[in-house]
Amino acid sequence: MARICGSLNLLVFIKISSFIKPEKILLLKPVICRGDYHPSSLLIVTGDAANPGQYIALEGNRRMTALKTLTNPSLAANLPTYERFKKLSADFLALGLNQAECVVLDRSEAQHWIKRKHYNAMGGRGALKWDAVATARSEKAEGRPPKWMIALDFINAHLGEIPGIFEGIESKTTTVERVLGSSHMSGVLGLAFDVRTNSVVVENGDAKAGAELLKDILSAMASKTFTETLVTSAKLQQDYLQNFAHKNVKNKAPATPRPSPAANPPSTTTTTLNPPGPHPTGPATPAQTPPGSTSGPASPPTTPPAPKSKPAKFRRHLADTGLRINNQALNKFYAELKKLNVETNPHISAAMVRIFLEKCTLVFHEDLGVPCRNTNGWRDHGVKLKDKVSAALHKIDPQKKNVQLVYVWEVANGVQGKLHTLDSLNQAIHDHISLPSARDIITVWDRYHPYLLEIFSALEKAGK
Repeated sequence: MARICGSLNLLVFIKISSFIKPEKILLLKPVICRGDYHPSSLLIVTGDAANPGQYIALEGNRRMTALKTLTNPSLAANLPTYERFKKLSADFLALGLNQAECVVLDRSEAQHWIKRKHYNAMGGRGALKWDAVATARSEKAEGRPPKWMIALDFINAHLGEIPGIFEGIESKTTTVERVLGSSHMSGVLGLAFDVRTNSVVVENGDAKAGAELLKDILSAMASKTFTETLVTSAKLQQDYLQNFAHKNVKNKAPATPRPSPAANPPSTTTTTLNPPGPHPTGPATPAQTPPGSTSGPASPPTTPPAPKSKPAKFRRHLADTGLRINNQALNKFYAELKKLNVETNPHISAAMVRIFLEKCTLVFHEDLGVPCRNTNGWRDHGVKLKDKVSAALHKIDPQKKNVQLVYVWEVANGVQGKLHTLDSLNQAIHDHISLPSARDIITVWDRYHPYLLEIFSALEKAGK
């Protein structure tokens, strides 16, 4: 057991406690101190040679730092979190908890286990992070399956297992889930999901027809030609689902009764385009032809055909134009990316999006002198890209008013499972079967482009 009141490196404390959320720590304090948490998450400490009987936290130092600060809020004086720690301290002290279960290891042995926990699976030796399918299976086991799993079960129950559907949607379940959750599933097609019973509701009651419709939808999304860009908005989702409207399972509207002849007596005045009898030839008289008309048999008015629209042209090269970059090396890099053909170089293109994002953000921080909490600076491997992006966003859009930056804010907030988020970019680099389509790669660039415009505009205004 390690005592919470033990010594702690002050520099480490200042770096950590400036961004710790004390409300969350307060909720976790009984869990941490009583050992009522996952056995693989024990704190790891090592003996402090300079102070016998005291320990230095190696794994879990943020938890220990926050607990120490709840014990003695004055440690956070002059930091943004001081008032919150001070307010929560009394409740914490009332619990009388001052010890936490730890594992005592030397530094080299501790690093062996810390790397296994935090590094990216280490070729199978570390803990593997669950992907979307593994997470869905866990949720299904807990009685909360996603809609795409409910749909597959429904298809299997009424039509039998359809080969290829699961394999086709496995890498894009987040996008498939978004389509199945669209309100247009019910409005256009007559299909809905009852999350209380984890079942499919078919509006007209024809379960087999509903299963056939779901099979067609999932088969289409399992195709390699289906990409997230086809369904990124509610309007696009509606347009996509309209492709299956001819097979809808909505209740049929009751037929409108045809009016009887007696209900509509003949009008007292009629207009006849071609009256019976001989048709006169020669010049028309005023009684025969309205002014401005021409002689000859009348014909119904025709609408001139609408001009054919030109098919939309999609950019073939990775980088969009418009960035004004004064950094010579980075500007040369940008020029190369504007010439990089994504269709013929998809692997390089997918990797370059992430690399260019990080390089630009790094130049922004260093040229403007943006402070970094890591004493080793922004180039240290311990500083995550999402944190670099977050710091830049707080400089260029502190009030979060620029709607064009919403995608990059998702990157900064650690959102996962979307086309443009860092987990997808990393997967595209490391997993050859998860490579996005050329159009999707260009879409990711286009979602970052407003952010790049903003940071280089800020640099230009600063004379950098």
